[in-house]
Amino acid sequence: MEELIQFSEKDKIFVIPFGYVPEKVYSIQSAADAEALISGIKGATKRFGADICEPVELAIEILNDVDSEIYTKSIILITNGLSRDGKFSPDISYDIPVFSIVSSYQIPEQLDEISRLTGGKVFNEDTDIIDAFKEIRGYN
Repeated sequence: MEELIQFSEKDKIFVIPFGYVPEKVYSIQSAADAEALISGIKGATKRFGADICEPVELAIEILNDVDSEIYTKSIILITNGLSRDGKFSPDISYDIPVFSIVSSYQIPEQLDEISRLTGGKVFNEDTDIIDAFKEIRGYN
């Protein structure tokens, strides 16, 4: 995972581990903060019954305050593919691409929906996760 964290001046990274609700927002501004990011990702456990809609909408809300003229925006959702029956809000503008990495063979309907809404893509964790991150960075 460490080799995926390469920062430029145009990077702002937020990590939002979630269970039933988003738990904490890690704001990463530089490579010096990468250790907190790595610990946050490694410390996050897979939770069943989570709702993917709420953390995606929180991420969109956070990124709406980030200047698009300076930063390229995208969201990476890492999930086991199991989600409560949450619905995406029609009141939110889904103009930030959401890239999902799912650890199941079957792609849940919600992940297909958020990919369609945002112009993102769904990746299967069983493929090389490093290649998925490289492809995501290529979209930016």
